Order: sequence, then C-alpha cells, then structure tokens
Amino acid sequence: MTGDLSDISVHVPLRLNNSYHDAELSRRVREIIKPEFFHEWSEDSWKLDFAGLSSLEEAIHTDNCVGFTGPLGLRLRVGKYSFEVSTPFRLWQFLEDEVLRAHLLKAVTRVTTLLGGVEALVVPDNATRSSGFADWVMKPATIDEIKAGLLSVVGPPCKSTEELVARQEVDHDYDGYLFYDLRSGPVDH
Repeated sequence: MTGDLSDISVHVPLRLNNSYHDAELSRRVREIIKPEFFHEWSEDSWKLDFAGLSSLEEAIHTDNCVGFTGPLGLRLRVGKYSFEVSTPFRLWQFLEDEVLRAHLLKAVTRVTTLLGGVEALVVPDNATRSSGFADWVMKPATIDEIKAGLLSVVGPPCKSTEELVARQEVDHDYDGYLFYDLRSGPVDH
C-alpha cells in the first residue's frame, strides 16, 4: 500500500465491499463473538472506525493510519505502506480450532489480495515480543521492514501453523509468528 491516507477511506471499502460467504466461518464466529459485533460480508460491510477520535484527519494525524471495522468481527488498520487485519479471537482459539483457523486464514488472504498485497504475516497479539510488530503499520513501515524487525528480535517465522501450535503447547509464552508469500498459492493451513 502506498498513497495518501485520506484517499484510503474511500478506496478500501470499494475494494472490500463485495459478497464473500463462508458458511463455516460465519457459524464459528457467531458462536464466539457478541451478536452486536457480528455481521456477514456484504456490499456495505466495511466502515470507517476512528477508534475514539473525532475525524479522519485526526486519525491520520494521531495514528498514522486509517481504521475500519468489517464483517465477521474483522478489523483493519491501513497505514501508508502496509496494513493489519485483526480478528476478535484469542490466540488459543486460533491455535486450537483447526477449522476456524483454516477459514479465518482464507478470509484474511482474501482481504490481503483485494488490497493488492502479496505477503502476509500472522502475528499473535499475546503480549510477547512479536505482538508489538503489528503496530508497525502506524510507523509507517513496509512489510519488509516489519519482517526484518521480527527476524532480528524474534528469529525466523514458524514454517507452518502446526509448528506454531506445537511450540505454543510446550511454551505458552512462545514468541512465534507465521509468514505467507501469497504468490506461492493460497494459504491452506
């Protein structure tokens, strides 16, 4: 992503507001999140979210990014050079529920490709060193800068979700993350 952040408030919803239906993901999300935060993916499902600030201009000036709330409890922060998709799920839900994880990765991959991204990092928000790198979207940092930061502070990414799950089972404070190059094909695990 590059460009004027004020233009993003118009262009992002235009790219993302289309019909995408994943019945299994919808069912799982309905079971987990509060009803008021649930809505299906539709032609009007991505809304600007100023995160308590009063205007788009204030959000850009204060946070250096533009926020959106989306379907299925998804949230999006778009910075000048990268973006973050976050979910309402706890790390243990993502790790333990293989079906949820697989369907959620498909949805996040869809957002990434619709926004023109070709690489994705899956960084748990679990108070470990890796979790702070999601905030680099606000620096603003490119995905290459975020990957380099993770590599220098945390080490290389896990090779699969199975490796991340296995390491988390042994050490709940494990500082792992995943990297996907979407040019290699769809994320299927």
